[in-house]
Amino acid sequence: MEAGLPSKEKHLCYNTLVCLLMTLKGQQTTVDLRNGASVTGKIVRCDPYMNVDMSHVLFRDASGKPHLFDNFFVHARNLRYVHIPPHIDMLKSVETFVNRSQVKQDKQVVKPKTLRRQAETVERVRKLKEKRQMKKEES
Repeated sequence: MEAGLPSKEKHLCYNTLVCLLMTLKGQQTTVDLRNGASVTGKIVRCDPYMNVDMSHVLFRDASGKPHLFDNFFVHARNLRYVHIPPHIDMLKSVETFVNRSQVKQDKQVVKPKTLRRQAETVERVRKLKEKRQMKKEES
């Protein structure tokens, strides 16, 4: 995460699942778009609003035709789904992100409401992980 974010953006980072997407920086992944297209590439940057910058991208339009791009920007409103790579432990990634923020906030007073929301985010990720595991076991 970048230093010096406005408080609204910090709030989005630590109280929503965007923190999971932000931990994918540097990872190769696929992003499905609302129009049926998909973008596969390396995530360079993700902001708290879920806008994603990617590099070395293979873009497949809705008809399946491939296009190569060096850089690609996905506006948050066009994003449908982000494929989390199987080697990523979602729970551990979110916990690391949240703990890293708490270390930076040692000198600041962290509101109980913020801590509760961070714990809720970690719990949501844990449930997603359990669902993913159950689907694997069923198939």
